[in-house]
Amino acid sequence: MTRRSMLLLVLGTVLCTAASSAELEDSVPQLAGALADLSADSSVVDLPEGLYTIESTWVISKPGVTIRGAGTGKTILMRDPKFNGVLVKIDAEGSTLSNLMLDGNGTATVLSLNGAGITADTLDIKNFTRIGIAVPASGCRITKCLVRGLGTADAPSMGIWHDAGKIPTKSTITIDHSTIQNNGMCGIYCTGGKVTIANNRITGNHIITNIGGGQLDIGNAFTTNTVAIIQDNTIADGGSLKAGGIEAGGGRFTVTDNTIRNHGSGGIGIGHNVIEVTITGNTISNCGQM
Repeated sequence: MTRRSMLLLVLGTVLCTAASSAELEDSVPQLAGALADLSADSSVVDLPEGLYTIESTWVISKPGVTIRGAGTGKTILMRDPKFNGVLVKIDAEGSTLSNLMLDGNGTATVLSLNGAGITADTLDIKNFTRIGIAVPASGCRITKCLVRGLGTADAPSMGIWHDAGKIPTKSTITIDHSTIQNNGMCGIYCTGGKVTIANNRITGNHIITNIGGGQLDIGNAFTTNTVAIIQDNTIADGGSLKAGGIEAGGGRFTVTDNTIRNHGSGGIGIGHNVIEVTITGNTISNCGQM
């Protein structure tokens, strides 16, 4: 048996017995150790099924690796109530995190993608009060993920947040085939650079009762440096009567073939700093009830 296999076997054994322990130990040292001992000819770390208790931020800094769980209902990383930080911070460029659940257990931010070209694939992100997935970096992709807030206005959360700043930028982000739901503020907030949002399901967001804002808030209203493509999404059932479907702030927008329904505010809102917009093929129903 290889050293890596032994490490993962030990991890699985520890985690399978941890759930019955009165005091769960921090799993981050073991997780970091499995990554550190990855052989030079391998780029994949498979995390066994089990509950991983997070008492400190797991910082992933080895580039080009894939960290893969056994499934979103099987490999679970959960915050210990004594810890109030980010569960996982990925600084490693070109890396992938996939097939697991990150349970924030009431923390502010769950996952932060800090390195360029990171992929978050088939993750279940839940139980956070501020941000499910924060994306400061460029070239990242969020695909086939479930990002769900607490479903209350008392936690004005954003499912996915990306801000490339106010100056002209070549930053990119892609969000596709994901479900973002039940966030107090918005499902997705993205501004700056090229933003692609396609084939997602966005429901029950913007629970706060403030007027203005949508389940998608794209482009800062005071800048023009966002170029966004929003297509083939279902954006439905705003979280409050004052929720809108899409709020386009400043920049250039292509909004095509979306289904937008059941919003007290408008289906698509156009900000004063939108300098070019194409809106075609959308189905908008039961919006503008206020």
